[in-house]
Amino acid sequence: MRVIIFMMLLSMSLIVTEDIDGTFRWEQINLPAVETAEEHARMAFEYFFRYGKYGVPQGVEVLSIEMADGLLTVEVSEDILGYGGSAFERALVAQLKQIASDIPGADSLTLLIEGEEGLLVQGTAIYRAGLNKGT
Repeated sequence: MRVIIFMMLLSMSLIVTEDIDGTFRWEQINLPAVETAEEHARMAFEYFFRYGKYGVPQGVEVLSIEMADGLLTVEVSEDILGYGGSAFERALVAQLKQIASDIPGADSLTLLIEGEEGLLVQGTAIYRAGLNKGT
């Protein structure tokens, strides 16, 4: 008897580069399937901070993930502040929101830095930011 196992992959998008006109070039990444939205979010954000290619600060750790009533709250280490420049911040924010958009059940995103609703280097706060879920 032959048994075939199918494993659904989760996908996420990463920015590979930014074009001169300010648009981003995205790359689709597939990740192994997991059972809960929190596990999906943890895997996706950890992958992003470890292997992201453009505008990703080095050494960022995902400290906690929580999903409640459509709000995805991601707590990260202060290493997220280890970059400079508005182009990198724009790319970072775009990627965080895109990853959150791929999480089942997530409608908005809050980013905590070491437990606080802090500002990114160029002054951007991500607090209950709406997500473009697409169709």
